[in-house]
Amino acid sequence: MRDPEQLIIFLDGFAFLILIGLFIILFKSNKWFKRNNKTS
Repeated sequence: MRDPEQLIIFLDGFAFLILIGLFIILFKSNKWFKRNNKTS
């Protein structure tokens, strides 16, 4: 069995990466939608 501390650290880092990825995707999609609205 692994140490529970290592597992918690791994899960925290994984959740942090997912949050950053979602934020970047939302930011890019918002920019794209704004561009679409301006062109149309």
